[in-house]
Amino acid sequence: MLAIDIPSGVNGDTGIASDGAVRADCTVTMGAFKPGLLLRDGPDHAGDVTVETLGLDVKSAQAHIVENADVRGWVPRRPRVAHKWRGAVCVIGGSPGLYGAAGLAAAAAQRAGSGMVRLAIPGGTPSGPPKPIAALGADLPLRRWGKAAIEATDRCAAAVIGPGLGRSREALEGAADVLAGTTIPLVLDADALDPSVIRPDVIGKRGGQVVIAPHDAEFDRLTGHYPGADRIWDVRELADSSGCIVLLKGPTTIVAEPGGRVLMTNSGDQRLATGGTGDVLAGVLASFCARGVPPFEAAAAAAHVHGIAGRLGPKDGLVADDLLGLLPHALAAVFDA
Repeated sequence: MLAIDIPSGVNGDTGIASDGAVRADCTVTMGAFKPGLLLRDGPDHAGDVTVETLGLDVKSAQAHIVENADVRGWVPRRPRVAHKWRGAVCVIGGSPGLYGAAGLAAAAAQRAGSGMVRLAIPGGTPSGPPKPIAALGADLPLRRWGKAAIEATDRCAAAVIGPGLGRSREALEGAADVLAGTTIPLVLDADALDPSVIRPDVIGKRGGQVVIAPHDAEFDRLTGHYPGADRIWDVRELADSSGCIVLLKGPTTIVAEPGGRVLMTNSGDQRLATGGTGDVLAGVLASFCARGVPPFEAAAAAAHVHGIAGRLGPKDGLVADDLLGLLPHALAAVFDA
């Protein structure tokens, strides 16, 4: 069955399908992709989608789909004369007994192109950074570690904070200290996604250098509600109220910046719906920021590459650790296409 523009019964803005909505084998949509073809029930009802541009100028649109060419334009290749500290990343996370998430983020930053990663863990680790990560360890005090974490970002061009950090009062206070005491781009993920950390008065002084990357439950923690029918609207609202660039993870990942611009990618699929994949995404995002990519574009590029890496893996049984080895192949698929 062929659908024109959008299958009957599917909301063009939200993707929510009514009872009896058409399930097409393919859809020819006019002018540009409709959000509903990418969100909620839309992809299952649309089938293969082709865009008939009709010669329309869509440059003024506020929402765009990320393509490989976009990523190539945003993310520079490492120069021939690159030094290992050029584009270094600091990962601040982990806690006693919970080292895996921070290790995934650190390894992902390396796989995405950062020549040096510093892994700073409150309380330290019994035997240094998890293997096989070639990261510099920076053991932090177990308590009141904010100042030491800020010092650990020295020579780093971007940082991740949150994976495996825990949600104790001291952990959240340390995360807030880092947010207030650094000027490099920051990716806040996992346990750092808390209203006590993400304070608009602090964010506002950092000039758009903070990315928050919630899944739906973390979005609820920040806002008091899960994303509603119109996910794009909700992401824009959080970006405006927080002052952060917001990356909302999902089957179609949505990135919004304060003021309304939105980028979306549907490069991934259900293979990424497993624990730890978000930590990998955070590391890739920080690596792109450290290369000098503006955080809004870095977030969209990272989500796109992360999704491609997932699709390169097995259809069943993919785990987050598998993504680390797939990232270089995903980057090659984007840059060498």
